[in-house]
Parts: sequence; structure tokens; C-alpha cells
Amino acid sequence: MESKIRVETSNIKNELNNIIENYSIDPSHIDFDIIDTKIIQTEDGIKPIYTVDFIQKQPDLLCKIIDIDINESTPEKEAFVKVDCTSLDKPLDVDLDYIIHVIKKKLAFYGIVYGIKENNLALTAKEIQKRLNPNFKKFKVLIATGTPPVDGKDSELKTFFQLNTVGLVDDKGNINFKERNFAIGVDVGTVIASVYQTYKRYRWIRHFWKYLKS
Repeated sequence: MESKIRVETSNIKNELNNIIENYSIDPSHIDFDIIDTKIIQTEDGIKPIYTVDFIQKQPDLLCKIIDIDINESTPEKEAFVKVDCTSLDKPLDVDLDYIIHVIKKKLAFYGIVYGIKENNLALTAKEIQKRLNPNFKKFKVLIATGTPPVDGKDSELKTFFQLNTVGLVDDKGNINFKERNFAIGVDVGTVIASVYQTYKRYRWIRHFWKYLKS
């Protein structure tokens, strides 16, 4: 194997396994960097395409102690950032941006694309940074939730009560707001519907909750 191989792939894990097998490389002596990510529309649905450099070297210490733990026993899959500091012999000094980079790298490796708690990444990285010390036990933090997609199943809107249109619909599909049906009153903050958006198999999907704001 050359010192670096660049590929475009939608499945980093499979690509890595192929390189290990084809070049008979020790799995502990190969690492990768994600150079670019783009989301494309294909006949099979929406999927990410990664430009990845596979490098013949040992992953750094942070990559070795951070991993992703996936819980499939719940109705919605859960992904946790799992950190094991017990192998450290001294505190590890790493900046927040690099911790976030490693988390995103690990999520991509396991094919977790949708449902990621992007707003919590900085906070999660900060909590990890404070615990990069051999005195801390193993711990994990929830980083993504999602409903498993089903191939061939259309997206759907699931409501939590019987809907009644406020404006009546004519034969041409136009809404006539002059002839109004009654509307259902709900409290602020009430969950009124859930959108399930379908993507290609092995991709996570966002679970969007709709809230009544006023």
C-alpha cells in the first residue's frame, strides 16, 4: 500500500475493511482523514459522499480512546460517544476543535449522518476535555437519536389527534378560507405532529417534532 490512498465513498467502514484485506495491513496501523463531505441525491435516495485519505499510520491517542456505542434496543436508535481514559498514563491535553473533529469522524465511520445533536457537540467536547485523565472511569454521552429507515417506505406525517381543516377544500384542491370549519385549540408547546423522512438503508433519519409556537 502507498503511504496514502484517496477515495470517494459513502461507506468509510467498508472501504477501510477492503483496504486492510487487500493490502494485508494490521488494522491498528491504518488511519483516515475526511477531506470533504457532500450530500447528493441518487436513485436510491439522499446519501453522503466522503472524500477520504486512508493513511498507513497508527491513529493518535484521542482516536483510540473515543468510539461510538450504538443502542438498537429502543424504538429510536441511540448513538453515544464512548470514552475510555483508563489506558492513559497521564492527562491528555487536546483542544476542543480537535475533539469535535474526532467525534464527527467516528460518527461518519459508523454511518451516522442524521439525528446528530449538532448543538450539543461543543458542550460534549468540553465535558470530554475535562475528563481526559486516567483517574476517570469509562463514560459515554448521547450524541444522536434516530428512527431506522425502511427501504421503499414513503415519508409520512403522523398526527396525534384528528385534524380538521380551518379552510374548506374545493374540488380543485384550493382552500376556501371564507367557509371555515372549526379549528382544534391546543396548548402552547403541545406536540401536534411527527415527520418521518425516509432515506437510503443504513442511514439515520431525523425525527422532527412540530411544536405550536403561539
